[in-house]
Amino acid sequence: MLESRAGAPIQGTWEISLRDLDDALSLDDDGDGAITWGELRAHQRDLEAYALPKLRFRAGGSACSLAPTGRLETDSLSDGGYAVLRFSLDCPASGGALELSYQLLFELDPTHRGIVRTSGGGLAVFSPEKSVQLLALSAPATRAGQLMISLREGMRRSWPGALFLVALLASLGLRRSGALASLFVAASSVALTCAVVGGFRGSPRSLGGALALSLVLALASNRIAFLPRQPLAFFAGLAHGLWLAGNLTLQPAPASRALLGFNLGSVLGQLALAALALWALHAAQRAVRSPKLLDSPLR
Repeated sequence: MLESRAGAPIQGTWEISLRDLDDALSLDDDGDGAITWGELRAHQRDLEAYALPKLRFRAGGSACSLAPTGRLETDSLSDGGYAVLRFSLDCPASGGALELSYQLLFELDPTHRGIVRTSGGGLAVFSPEKSVQLLALSAPATRAGQLMISLREGMRRSWPGALFLVALLASLGLRRSGALASLFVAASSVALTCAVVGGFRGSPRSLGGALALSLVLALASNRIAFLPRQPLAFFAGLAHGLWLAGNLTLQPAPASRALLGFNLGSVLGQLALAALALWALHAAQRAVRSPKLLDSPLR
């Protein structure tokens, strides 16, 4: 994604599939079939040296200089994990459009497609036959717009927490449900905030396994009386927050605003999805338990 800011270098983010990068750079050092955050971080310089020269910008007929900014990040999309590179462009000439030449991975996979977005919603898809395109730039989002972007991202990522809440609260009354839901949400928010501020990145695979285990235990707690729900909700909330921190790329914005918007969106999404699912479950249970109407006698 690219955004322009008057009087400042152009800022951008580049998301590259870890699966594709592994084919080019052999990121999986231990050969276990999973790329961890530690392995990716160890190869950051190799990744930048390989990828950045294959992304070239020109403005007003002059080449722009590109430099990485910040730490390497990760994101998780529907088709797997992605490495996220942040970079800045310094262009001698300013204008409303950039010429972009994209050559990444085409030599290894002719079917590879590169996708570039601008902050205003523009999108360009690059292929070996269409490797040079013009990209329109737009002004960065307002503070309210940045907050809404992070809010929507948080709601999009809320479904694992909602699943856990449904499994844990399905057989409880409203008062006990509210207390446990608050404990889970609070633990998740605290873990997410501490992990993002402290730069922690756990293994998405390990944290995903911890979330799956907590879901199984939540389901079992409805049948096994000695499984304590309060500690389960607390530790599951911690795992959920760390999982979010390990898989999420916050949209470009001041960290405090992005974190606030994401946290709020995640909480609202979890509670809304859980409430909807629990309402549907209880409605179905009432329908099953209600006496069936007898056929009216013939007259």
